[in-house]
Amino acid sequence: MSDNNQKNDFIEDISSSSKKSKHKLNIELKDPVDLYGKLIYNNLGKILKIIAYIVAIVTILLGFGGAYLIFKKQFTYIALSFAVVLVFTAVAAVEFFIIYGLGHSIEQNNEILKRLI
Repeated sequence: MSDNNQKNDFIEDISSSSKKSKHKLNIELKDPVDLYGKLIYNNLGKILKIIAYIVAIVTILLGFGGAYLIFKKQFTYIALSFAVVLVFTAVAAVEFFIIYGLGHSIEQNNEILKRLI
């Protein structure tokens, strides 16, 4: 029985014989929270830009929905429903430029920091 255990205790190191991966992402997978934090931090500008598009589109759709409800209730309120669309579109533009500009500033700041380091 002891002979069997001694034969199975052989460990072969295969790390030196394996091929290197071609992936450029060299983040150690020790802690998933660290990985998530690094990915969010590195892509925060892009995430804010995507959020800017989503917020603007939702605001415009809410404006069209409100205008449709006003127009459906009374046909003579066509000017009011048109004004609602214009106001919501203006609000969406302001929201978009503020959020998108913040994301763009963060991306530019990250590029400056990469060049300094």
